[in-house]
Amino acid sequence: MGFVINNFKVIKNLITPDEVEVLKICTEIMHRTNLHNFDFNQSNNADSFFYGSVIGDSFLLKIKPIIEKEVDHSLLPTYSFFRIYTKFSRLDKHQDRPSCELSVTLHIASDKNNWPIFMGGEEVVLSPGDAVIYKGTEIPHWRNEFTGDYYSQVFLHYVTADGKYKDHYKDKRPYFGVQK
Repeated sequence: MGFVINNFKVIKNLITPDEVEVLKICTEIMHRTNLHNFDFNQSNNADSFFYGSVIGDSFLLKIKPIIEKEVDHSLLPTYSFFRIYTKFSRLDKHQDRPSCELSVTLHIASDKNNWPIFMGGEEVVLSPGDAVIYKGTEIPHWRNEFTGDYYSQVFLHYVTADGKYKDHYKDKRPYFGVQK
């Protein structure tokens, strides 16, 4: 892909403490009022998820210039995906679909339990506001079973502007902030 990063890169304090607090409150409200968005495939306990939300896609667009600078490549945003994990959650080892050529996992909040994500076998621990950038379609990534109460994060996905997945811009949606 020609990115500056080899496999992954951790970015400390990608977003400000105030932004972390807004996203923390947002994910708490989203989770508590969730009636329809439960993952029965990836997680064994139907964790809340939110694809392409207005606030998620807003951060997708807001941090795009920062990510482009970090990887030294022009990017097209595809979609955001909030996930609120709960006790006994897991993230099975996988590689992502084409709309996730370059992925950013941004940690928002937790009950103070660290929950490492593994990138190609390396353990990565994030604090609220920290993110890891990785080649989602190339790097196997996973998390072991979570033993805490909750862990919220947002995935932000991009494709290279001149790459083979450029037709996945907006994840083939008509607009940002809408469901596919």
